[in-house]
Amino acid sequence: MTDSSSGLLAQFEALYQKQQNNRMRVFLTHARIPIILFLLCLSISTYFGYLTITSILATSQANTQDDTVFVRESPPSQSDTSTPNIFVDLSGSVIRPQTYAITEGTRLFELLEMAGGLSAHADHGYIQRNYNLSIVLTDQQKIHIPSIYEVRDGYFIEKRRLVSLDAVNSISIQHQDDSNSLQGISLNNASQKDLELLPGVGPVTAQRIIAGRPYESLEDLTKREIIKQSLYENIIEFLTL
Repeated sequence: MTDSSSGLLAQFEALYQKQQNNRMRVFLTHARIPIILFLLCLSISTYFGYLTITSILATSQANTQDDTVFVRESPPSQSDTSTPNIFVDLSGSVIRPQTYAITEGTRLFELLEMAGGLSAHADHGYIQRNYNLSIVLTDQQKIHIPSIYEVRDGYFIEKRRLVSLDAVNSISIQHQDDSNSLQGISLNNASQKDLELLPGVGPVTAQRIIAGRPYESLEDLTKREIIKQSLYENIIEFLTL
């Protein structure tokens, strides 16, 4: 190969390389805009996709919170407020004396069950004779259950009753006339049975009165602390020396 041929070949290769470079620059010039647009669209799509997912999650969380608040703040059912309460003060010889909130229509025996029943010191006989356990209780009612000591010392007085059979064998209850039957009971001479006829005087108190004889005056009963003043005031009108 001659030098002239080598020179032509080199010129041809340089021209070819220049044309290739020009074509590449033209390609890159025309393709740059679509690539930029593609990348821009991809970024925008990714951004809006992120916003959509965030919005869905926020809406779901808000709905959950709304449901919780609705359940917590729901108004009470009608059955919770349909029955009003009444209040009864129970005191005395029961297991748990206190003020009770009960429903209308509650009876005394039900209240005593709520209080744990009668205590060991309750005077069961007096309660059976004088309390109607079936009564319906009312609002602001006061119930006191007496002890055997309160009855013995005269804080609770009951009238003596005589039970007799009439002609048709039916039972009738007659109240004694205390002003006539009990007058003139001798403090120094009456028997224990006679002393027990006095209102508020039981076997124990009657025995204490007999053990304190003789008495110079009726006031000796309180001066010598045989009985309490309250009981003395209840029976003084029926006593003599």
